[in-house]
Amino acid sequence: MSKITIERPTDPKIHAEAGFDHAIHWFGDVIRPGYRSSYSRIERNYDQERPLWGLLAFLAGEGFYSLDDLTDALTALQDGTVGDESTEVQRVAGIVVQVKHTADR
Repeated sequence: MSKITIERPTDPKIHAEAGFDHAIHWFGDVIRPGYRSSYSRIERNYDQERPLWGLLAFLAGEGFYSLDDLTDALTALQDGTVGDESTEVQRVAGIVVQVKHTADR
């Protein structure tokens, strides 16, 4: 299993752990004081058809970035124009790359 930790920019008490495991595939946990929400193959919210997108959208829904910034980051990564984007889109693109790399470990 390989995972990264992502700090929530608006609240340092909240963070996520996201990554890939060969047995459970893409997963994510958002940890806040007294509560944890999860994204994994055993959860009802798992996107069977687009599991990586589901994980990235889950993180957006938990307030780590906006869906618009995620979409812009994915487009910039595809087009090779990340450096031309806002600081926030560049941050989100970095998260996407780090999450994707967890599957390579």
